[in-house]
Amino acid sequence: MLDVLAGLIPEKLPSIFGHETVVRGRAYAKRGQVASVALEKSGTVLTAEVIGTEPLPYRVRVSARRGVRGFLFAGDCSCPVADNCKHVVATLLHAAQPDVRRRLAAAQTGAAPVTGSLSPRLQIWMNDLRLAQAGADEEYPADIHQRLMYVFEPLSGPNPQVSDIGIEAVSVRLLKDGSLSTVTSSYDPGTLDDRGVGGTKFLRPSDREILPRLSRMAQRGATSGFVVRLSGVEGNALLHAILATGRGRWEAVNGVVMQAGPPLEAGIVWALNEDGSQSPTFELPDTGIAVRLTPPWCITPDTGLAQPVRTGLADRLADTLLAAPPVPPEQAEALRARLARDVPAVAPHAPPVLAAPEEIAVPPVPVLRIEPRRISMPSWMGGYRDLHGAVMTISIARLGFRYGDFEVAAHDDRTLPRFTKGAAIFAVVRDEAAEADAMRWLTRLGFRAATGAASGSAGDLILAGGDVDSELEWLEFFYHDAPQLRAAGWVVISADDLPVRLVKGDDAPLTASLSERTEATGSGVDWFDLDLGVVVDGERIDLLPAVIDLIGSEGWSLEDWGAGDGDDADLDDDGPDDSDEPFYLPLPDGRVFALPRARLLPIVRAIHDLLAATPRDGAGKFRVSTYDAALLAALEQASAAAGTTWSGGEPLRRLGRMLGETGSIPPAVIPPGFTADLRPYQAQGVDWLQFLRQGGLAGILADEMGLGKTVQALAHILIEQVEGRLEHPALIIAPTSLVVNWQREAERFAPALRVLVLHGPDRATRFGEIAAHDLVITTYPLLARDHEVLHAQQWHMVVLDEAQIIKNPNALTSRLMRGLQTRHRLCLTGTPLENNLGELWSLFAFLSPELLGDRKNFQKRWRNPIEKQGDPERQQLLARYVRPFLLRRTKALVAAELPPKTEIVESVTMEAEQRNLYEGIRLTMHNKVREAIAAKGLARSHIVILEALLRLRQTCCDPRLLKLPGNRAEGVASAKLDRLAEMVPELVADGRRILIFSQFTSMLALIETMLAEAGLRWVKLTGDTRDRQTPISQFQGGDVPIFLISLKAGGVGLNLTAADTVIHYDPWWNPAVEDQATDRAHRIGQPNPVFVHRLVVADSVEEKMESLKLRKRQLAEGLFDNAASDTLAFSEADIDDLFS
Repeated sequence: MLDVLAGLIPEKLPSIFGHETVVRGRAYAKRGQVASVALEKSGTVLTAEVIGTEPLPYRVRVSARRGVRGFLFAGDCSCPVADNCKHVVATLLHAAQPDVRRRLAAAQTGAAPVTGSLSPRLQIWMNDLRLAQAGADEEYPADIHQRLMYVFEPLSGPNPQVSDIGIEAVSVRLLKDGSLSTVTSSYDPGTLDDRGVGGTKFLRPSDREILPRLSRMAQRGATSGFVVRLSGVEGNALLHAILATGRGRWEAVNGVVMQAGPPLEAGIVWALNEDGSQSPTFELPDTGIAVRLTPPWCITPDTGLAQPVRTGLADRLADTLLAAPPVPPEQAEALRARLARDVPAVAPHAPPVLAAPEEIAVPPVPVLRIEPRRISMPSWMGGYRDLHGAVMTISIARLGFRYGDFEVAAHDDRTLPRFTKGAAIFAVVRDEAAEADAMRWLTRLGFRAATGAASGSAGDLILAGGDVDSELEWLEFFYHDAPQLRAAGWVVISADDLPVRLVKGDDAPLTASLSERTEATGSGVDWFDLDLGVVVDGERIDLLPAVIDLIGSEGWSLEDWGAGDGDDADLDDDGPDDSDEPFYLPLPDGRVFALPRARLLPIVRAIHDLLAATPRDGAGKFRVSTYDAALLAALEQASAAAGTTWSGGEPLRRLGRMLGETGSIPPAVIPPGFTADLRPYQAQGVDWLQFLRQGGLAGILADEMGLGKTVQALAHILIEQVEGRLEHPALIIAPTSLVVNWQREAERFAPALRVLVLHGPDRATRFGEIAAHDLVITTYPLLARDHEVLHAQQWHMVVLDEAQIIKNPNALTSRLMRGLQTRHRLCLTGTPLENNLGELWSLFAFLSPELLGDRKNFQKRWRNPIEKQGDPERQQLLARYVRPFLLRRTKALVAAELPPKTEIVESVTMEAEQRNLYEGIRLTMHNKVREAIAAKGLARSHIVILEALLRLRQTCCDPRLLKLPGNRAEGVASAKLDRLAEMVPELVADGRRILIFSQFTSMLALIETMLAEAGLRWVKLTGDTRDRQTPISQFQGGDVPIFLISLKAGGVGLNLTAADTVIHYDPWWNPAVEDQATDRAHRIGQPNPVFVHRLVVADSVEEKMESLKLRKRQLAEGLFDNAASDTLAFSEADIDDLFS
């Protein structure tokens, strides 16, 4: 008996004792209701007492013998059943346990008692304790988070009406919230041996019993991957064991929990298959699935309920019957006769005889079904694996033909296929010629049989030139070919979860909107969220994220997508017009949106420009500000051609249209108190400045030197004052040399403005007067010293003259400038960009920090692509982006508005050191002149006066001309030379051709040094020049842009019409001589307007002589005219005025 118990296979007991008997006996054994188990002395008979429903236990006696097909058991019991009952089964299962067998063997040898002296009731109680301990072992400890789940999966079998059931052991992690992770992995049952040893630590005792049995079933071929197909008696037992764990799930680890239910009584029925054949099944609940095991089961996926089915037949007979192949209608009658003769027990369950099928002969309708399929990529397809991973989803097409209500697969080789409808059967007469034509059409479209990695079922088609499908080919099919097939009467059905899903929006209305952000940004700039979408079949699709993702994708460029610059950039000039071809736009949800290129490409181009200038914010929104108004207007204009409807943000959109349209800016009203006559381009400049102010914008007035930036800014400020907006002063920050120029220009052209100059050592005494003035003028160097006062003041406007001075963003002056509190900001500079784009960023960091972003972002988005990579597209885009905020007119552009000669007097202010030197010489020379006049009289003091005036003029030009003892003037800067150093590079950069005149050849030498340090080329003509023609030819021929000329050499005899700019470095007291020098450029044959710049040091003998020259032109000419009479026609008062 011991060897019988050792070889006992519990799965085979139902075939001996019956399924229900084994189920009840197993429950008795599991509850420990078997006691006093022992072997008789012969060792062939097993005895036991089993606690039942009666007060006294039932006595059981079991013997066994080996038969041809296994062991045969004979069991006697004192219960009413008497033999081979559930108590017998319980006794066998209990005694077959390894520990019980060991005790029985020991008792046979006399080594130890089997049960001790415990009564049956105590024995049951002890068993209950053992089971409770085993149940506790089934619980997962708190520190183990991995779980083993058993996933149920229905599998197809030989009977289309009955499913097989597959089980996959799956490892999954328990998350902190008590749910199961979506990341799972199959668990190989083969990692455990037959005794349940091995595997991972998180396995429970029940797993160690179940997994080896699954492994043995898999080894018999009932498996697909790690999914084990259950079958027969053993599969039935495994199903019971898995359900008992409570860890069974339907189709997924997070699926419905599987649970065992009571047996279901259900009779055998025959069901019609689609082809008219019949297959056996049993009567099922509405949502139940018939499962073939021994016995069969019914599983209801909605509830997870699993129930064994009682069909009225023996379990094995029912299992065999349900494995029947489909029975064709013509064989049903013969099968019934055979069953009645050979298997009478099944005869009552034979298939019914059906009527003959009705033929269907109608023209076929081609049906193309397209569905997804996941395929594994072989290792040799490395490129695809790198791109898609080891597993990818492709689209598979299957062609069928609809004949009336029935559909035949193209690969179906039946010539007269049968179908059912209700209880009727129909036979389809196929039109082979029509089917062949349809197949040829698909072949022309590029479809072919799936092979290689894509191969699957017969009849599978792929649309690809390689081994797997191509996204672009499928897009082209859905856009062009599928509509043509449908128009020809085909039915094209696409699954919702295809890897390529096209949304066609040819005529769909586009919508765009702007919604103002309510949260404060602290920048004073209004921000808006931009939205762009399309409505297709009632669904609104957000296109903007898709366009942004497309533009930001690796390797994408406007040119590659046919969206380069120009209205017709998306058309192929050398080929046919492809404007109606689709533009494919991937959507975030995996679909692809298609619009004709002519509709979408202009929008993509405009969004590309916007995106390059204004990246998405951290929340993924696309925000735009007033600084994006011009680019936004370009988007609105581009989208208008596509029929886009815009809403919201009307003020911003109107601002954008005005920025982007020439002449659309409304004209400003120049106050009557403004005394200058503005030229048309200057009036337009004032219009532009007022427009920026109205829009809360800042900008750069970058007109070429000499076109009147100062006068335009003054007109702008005066308008603000007259119209009552100048509640706080306007601040002008200029180079020291130009402070007086600003002051004089304001007094001359806008006398109504109350002007305060903060310059000089006593300026602190005037800080308290700032608020009482309209216009405050200070210098760049003084900002560092006075920043606390200037930063504390609220300004209406801050204007930076020669703003290129703050081109270094790290300089203290640049950083202090950005901290000024003001409503409006304006830069004046003829050279907004000299060396690199960082200079432009520095200007806008002061004007509008939001426009170009932070420095790091600007470096990445603009400087590196333009300066390091030479990207012309980025350069053009940056120019378009800043153009609305930068107004630049060249002399060539406004030449028609300019007079033949424009004279500009620039007042230059000396710094303290030069001023102190000048004052010392002035006092000394004044005393010397007064002494000479006192001693010799005015008429005989002519030489002394001229010498004194010479010394003062040399101090104004450059103190180094004085040749003072001990080189005392070497370290003293020249304000006039510094101003010239600012002017000349800017003029050369603008393409100007410049004549620089000075009476002092030594000054020309100093100017040469300055030009050399600036890297500029020049020629020179002085009285010492022997070869005059060479420098003249070089300048006239365009070889050099600068011509230095002394009075003596260049006063007469030169014709330099290549020049358009004249700079008089030092004033010439004889106006006729000065005019004569100017005429070297401004003469007959000069095609361009000439600008004459006269540099005059403020509060010096130069300025006083200018004044005297205007008041007493004849007197001034007489003073320096060698032909004048010895009698001077001016008084000592005039002399005192010159030296005062």
